[in-house]
Amino acid sequence: MKTLKVFTFFFAFFFALNADAGYELVCRGQQPASNHKVLYVNCENRQEVEEALGASWQELINKKSAVIFQNSCKSSYFEAKGMSNLNSVMAKALFMNCNNALKFIN
Repeated sequence: MKTLKVFTFFFAFFFALNADAGYELVCRGQQPASNHKVLYVNCENRQEVEEALGASWQELINKKSAVIFQNSCKSSYFEAKGMSNLNSVMAKALFMNCNNALKFIN
């Protein structure tokens, strides 16, 4: 029960943050879905997608973000590395997962 209270507090704290804080990974040529700082990535280039996800994961680690947020970008990064045929549709889906964590970085 104590863990649930801490978890609830944790999420309430982050949702109270300013909506303009944070970052969003967006495929070049697409429109951002938020007011966050936009980082455009060439989603036709597998290496750029992997680098963007890896750098995002590292930034979450550097900012000492909660592990649940770090894992959002980490899982997207390893999914991208494991895909034999990564295209912009798949990259956008991976970015959406990671963007859920990046929106809280100041």
